[in-house]
Amino acid sequence: MLWLGFAIITLPNLTFAQQYNIRGFVSDQNTGEAISDQKVTLLSIDSSVVAGAMTDPNGLFSIPKLDKGNYILRLNMSGYMKTYINVTLQGEKKMYDLAISLPPMERTFDEVTVTAESKTKKTKPEVGIIKFDKTAVERIPVYGA
Repeated sequence: MLWLGFAIITLPNLTFAQQYNIRGFVSDQNTGEAISDQKVTLLSIDSSVVAGAMTDPNGLFSIPKLDKGNYILRLNMSGYMKTYINVTLQGEKKMYDLAISLPPMERTFDEVTVTAESKTKKTKPEVGIIKFDKTAVERIPVYGA
């Protein structure tokens, strides 16, 4: 009975003790500004997807409950170079903190010429003209006189 009590208390701790977490901050290499709302993917060595996360408005992400092993962190963010980071989870350290600075993607374009023709019709505003004769003016009601 004592053995069963020891197993109930110890086994969950051993299971959770093997869990690792990866946390990180993703920023623009040139400006240092946080990169928000972008996908961070954790891959196994054979490139199959293990887990993923999104960066928050402050550029932070967290991927919890990972097993010991070797992984690849893939950052494929719009406007930035695709980046791969090798991560090894082992030992006593259960929380891995990463600071990642992504270089912006160089975008060059050929010369572009934009032309347009104006096809607006110029109109002369028409002014309404009303002609009144003496009898029409006399029929206009006058209040307060």
